[in-house]
Amino acid sequence: MSFRPVDAIFHARSLALVGASENGWTATIFRNLQARGATAAIYPVNPRRERVWGERCYPSFAAIPAPVDLALTIVPAPAVPAALREGLDHGLRAAIVYAAGFGEGGDAAGEARAAELRALAAAGLRLCGPNCMGTLSPREGLVLYPSARVRDVPPGDVGLAMQSGGLFQYWLQYAVSRGLGVSYAASVGNELDLDVADYINFFVSDEHTRVICCFIEGVRRPDAFVAAAAAALAARKPIVLVKSGRSEPARSAVQSHTGSLAGDDRVFDAVCERYGIVRATTLDEMVEHALVLRTGRLPAAGGGVMTVGYSGAARGLLLDAAADAGVTFAPLASATRDALAPLLDPAAELAMPVDCGAGIAVAYQQFAEVCGIVANDPNCAVLALQGQLPIGHEQLDPQWFRALAAATDVLGALTLAGAATTVVVFVVLPRVRRSDPNGASPAVVPATASVGVTPGGLSVSASF
Repeated sequence: MSFRPVDAIFHARSLALVGASENGWTATIFRNLQARGATAAIYPVNPRRERVWGERCYPSFAAIPAPVDLALTIVPAPAVPAALREGLDHGLRAAIVYAAGFGEGGDAAGEARAAELRALAAAGLRLCGPNCMGTLSPREGLVLYPSARVRDVPPGDVGLAMQSGGLFQYWLQYAVSRGLGVSYAASVGNELDLDVADYINFFVSDEHTRVICCFIEGVRRPDAFVAAAAAALAARKPIVLVKSGRSEPARSAVQSHTGSLAGDDRVFDAVCERYGIVRATTLDEMVEHALVLRTGRLPAAGGGVMTVGYSGAARGLLLDAAADAGVTFAPLASATRDALAPLLDPAAELAMPVDCGAGIAVAYQQFAEVCGIVANDPNCAVLALQGQLPIGHEQLDPQWFRALAAATDVLGALTLAGAATTVVVFVVLPRVRRSDPNGASPAVVPATASVGVTPGGLSVSASF
């Protein structure tokens, strides 16, 4: 399967800002680059300006003293093909096309412009978009999204590809508030050239990426998508994905938005099952999944779900939640029951979910020991723990979490390399703290969570 390279976009060493002006998107992107200390050479391009932002402004690609890696084309759609054709003639390697108007709605003029872009791509120019909102390469300081709200996204281990520009910003802001960082991220737009499969393929080989997150409306090249998913599975880099278009009205909206075909949702579910893609139902869920999977703790093949808690009432709630989600808890092995018996109340039922009793809630070393024994059970692939996160300004001893992490690190494998391990998921009952990204007081809201294992991979969901 042939994949197209995206390196010239994520690793650009020189940029041309086509349509540079004192205000608007180009100015915002220029300020983003300055704020992040980007080392890439920056060439403003506008034949109507001699200087902009205190920098020399070039009338065309021909006037730029060196070939450019990446052009940011922030001009009306009719002006894009000619600008990029001139850039390609002078060594341009790739471009981000922000404008819409390339046949999304089926108009003849837009389809003609789209054909021109496809011809440029066939000639070797790699294209992100059109109808997109740019990309992020935090380690390189390349924040090419036209908003200051994502200017401070930290480098991390999540690779992101989204067929949406607006949701791209929302997801990044929320993910950062939950503690995630980004290796590379792309708002992919209408995918006239580079598509989600190409970005997934890049993330698979990228040393900084540990988990891959995607929002898609449809799949342009099914064979390439399947090949990229298979490569991610082989590399033990989980893909967490939200796909719209489950309903007929949504499929129609997808077609008018990006011109993409949503396809049969049952077929897509089967692909996810086969290649271990975790399909989230909401963008918030995608964040929670990423938080779990980025640790590199992936479920052991053939194992099931086990839980440990310290509340009889919570045990009942977990059994109800499991029944609703279609999850059957794995049985404890006889050796596990024998190892647990001395640590628990003699009257405790040694069955799933394990109820340690209220007294163990404050004895974190003993609780951690119990969790470690269960995590080592040969039937355990996913261990869900009842826990309590801080409420308001409450302080919680971090040793509780450190002890749990150490005890359940079955194979000492907190990286993606190595054998299968037991993944640990916190089930927080009944309340959880959510940080307000606007700096207001933390909100305390109800929380529910469910976990499951499918033959193809792990399914974990949490709603707040």
